[in-house]
Amino acid sequence: MLSKKYRLTKREDFYSVYKKGFCIEEDALLIKYLKSEQPLSRIGFSVSKHFSKKAVSRNRTKRVLQEVCRFYLPSLKNGFDIVITPRPNQERIEFNKTKDILNNIFIKANLFK
Repeated sequence: MLSKKYRLTKREDFYSVYKKGFCIEEDALLIKYLKSEQPLSRIGFSVSKHFSKKAVSRNRTKRVLQEVCRFYLPSLKNGFDIVITPRPNQERIEFNKTKDILNNIFIKANLFK
């Protein structure tokens, strides 16, 4: 699980990323990111009921996404707010596939150091 200092938690932060942020979508994931004044990059996850009606599936998806992001966190640039949203077309998210997709998205968004 991501440490609290690396997580987006406030509703206002999510809204600002949604309204002003840049969007990149690939395969089953969509990320929105925005430059912030924070010294560290923070990541938030938005898994809605459109993804799955089952809370177990949504929570598992969040856990997989958190572990993948924890893997990439040391190599991300500082000062970004990132919101990751899985697309509803794929209910089951696998770790290795998600890792590859996020790697491609972070490269396209130029978020690596």
